[in-house]
Amino acid sequence: MIIFMRLLKPPPLFTLLNSGIRCLEGRKTEKARSYTIDLTRVKGDGSVRCPKCGVKISPEDTTEETYMVLEPVMKGNVLEKIVLQCKRCQSRINLVGFSQHGEN
Repeated sequence: MIIFMRLLKPPPLFTLLNSGIRCLEGRKTEKARSYTIDLTRVKGDGSVRCPKCGVKISPEDTTEETYMVLEPVMKGNVLEKIVLQCKRCQSRINLVGFSQHGEN
């Protein structure tokens, strides 16, 4: 009886494939990519562009219309990195280089 009940379960909505996630309807959706930007190589006010879609991500933008802060990562009392997510393409962006940036 238990085996019969397992056969009646509906199939999962998504199946995971090597190239990403594929819906059962056949439409392919992309996985969110992860990028790292070293702030010691950024000139100017600290604004960067999303490596995937090119939207401007500025530290002056506090509205979170273009990006969302997911997690600040601390190592002791030093900010090691900030993990952002681009709201246009859903890419995750790791901003690193804070300790060197603050010393200059």
